[in-house]
Amino acid sequence: MPQPAPVPSLISEGETPAIDPLPPPSEAGEVIDDFERGVNEWVVFADEKKDTELTCGRDEANSHSGAAGLRIEYDIASDSWATCSLVYPSPQDWGEGLGLTVRLHAERVGQQVTLVAYQGNSPDSLSHFEFQMQTDQEAVAGWQRVDVPWNQLTQPSWEGNGTARFDPNRAMGLAFLFDAPDGRRNSGQLWVDNVSLLSAVPPASATPELAVHPQPSVISENETSVPQPADESEREKGRKGLCPGSTAIGLVTLIGVIWARRQPSFLKEQK
Repeated sequence: MPQPAPVPSLISEGETPAIDPLPPPSEAGEVIDDFERGVNEWVVFADEKKDTELTCGRDEANSHSGAAGLRIEYDIASDSWATCSLVYPSPQDWGEGLGLTVRLHAERVGQQVTLVAYQGNSPDSLSHFEFQMQTDQEAVAGWQRVDVPWNQLTQPSWEGNGTARFDPNRAMGLAFLFDAPDGRRNSGQLWVDNVSLLSAVPPASATPELAVHPQPSVISENETSVPQPADESEREKGRKGLCPGSTAIGLVTLIGVIWARRQPSFLKEQK
């Protein structure tokens, strides 16, 4: 989506403006789950104290790419929650990634879902780091891409003071969290696909430099290059320094150059 151009600030004469570096371009890297082989590893956790329901399963009718995506249907009671979660038995090293990226397809604009990244050493000891996502028109018409750099994942207030940072070298999985904090039920369907690590776009391969050779002067079709006469002293030096063999070689070379230059026009005449 095009961004509005910033309004330039007034800069004194001779002053160089400071330019904030742009973030590196990114692309989807290693796939965490594209739901092509099933979703048995994804499980539902829900608030059992409330009338809250959530189901998640493989949907072959909706996918961003491949044969299937993940469909999540939720009906969350007021002040309740539920997740569709993927939890690993042991820590995974996501350190090569810059963050997470997902594709979302939605029923309507404004559906909210929280991406949760789990960190820890075992499934029994998980720390939660969250990033709230909201669907836009792109998600309704097709698939919305959401990129989440590691530094955008923060601990919820009920678990920490917000200063801890997610450690991708101790990743234990992730989840899609739905809640209803505004006093009303929250119901709907959402589709997810291509959950991947976010990686930097490799720089374009450098174009090899071509060797630059001096171009011969242009000679007309019926024109022959004539060497400039030298003065008498130079002629004498030339006579003394040349032997008959070298003179013959030079003559052959000159004829070859003239023939090479005339050859394209000769070929055109033959055509």
